[in-house]
Amino acid sequence: FSENNIVVFRKKGMALFSLVANYEKGKIEVSERNFHELIDYVKCSFEEKRLTFSKQFWRSYEKIKGYKPQYKSGSSELSIEKKAANSLKSLLKHKRDELNKTHIDFIGTLLKDIKHYKTLSINTLRKLVLSEKTNRDQYNELIQNIENLQRRIGSDYLNVILKRTTNINDDIIIAIENKTSE
Repeated sequence: FSENNIVVFRKKGMALFSLVANYEKGKIEVSERNFHELIDYVKCSFEEKRLTFSKQFWRSYEKIKGYKPQYKSGSSELSIEKKAANSLKSLLKHKRDELNKTHIDFIGTLLKDIKHYKTLSINTLRKLVLSEKTNRDQYNELIQNIENLQRRIGSDYLNVILKRTTNINDDIIIAIENKTSE
């Protein structure tokens, strides 16, 4: 391979994490990569022989296990989740009397998902963030977005997902080491 690294794919519940730890001269740098980028890191011919792990493998692997992503505030997925959760809570606080039980229950499901399961896409979460319009209009737009989402994915979407995942092993880890030809 062109560089020394450890590639780790980790499936936890429904989430898939793909990380790379590059190591050179005792220094280990961990970074997140999307799944498609890492395909080139693990390609090999069927005939290629397995190599033994280097001395750096377990140190790099431990560093990957302890890796916590660093999000910049403002543009990160984490802040979108927080904004969506805050918008939904604000809607419940200010407009609860105008919402029916179905709306309230679905908003509760959305909040539970955002906090614990993270199954909603970034685009979906963006639609759950209050817009910059005047107070009355922003809540009406958010209610409309919630109703559209509920029609599209169903009121019980989270229960359906959770039922599907009950038999999924909680944690699966695949690690591959690439070495330069020395």
